[in-house]
Amino acid sequence: MWATKSRGTLTAIIRFLGIGLYIPTIYLTASYNLNQYILFNIIVWVIGSAGAIAWFLFGKETGKGIPIEMAD
Repeated sequence: MWATKSRGTLTAIIRFLGIGLYIPTIYLTASYNLNQYILFNIIVWVIGSAGAIAWFLFGKETGKGIPIEMAD
């Protein structure tokens, strides 16, 4: 769970990992042909979409009317 007290730290860690992994993908995909590059990007988008859907379904979000006390 992303407790409200540590939400900023956890979000920063995830963002750092996402941005940090961008650098190796530049070198990884440099030799890909168009079909491989498109497939790679589809996989990345599917992973991201799955994470967003999982958070939407199972995450506690104060924007959905849940009091901040229950989000902790």
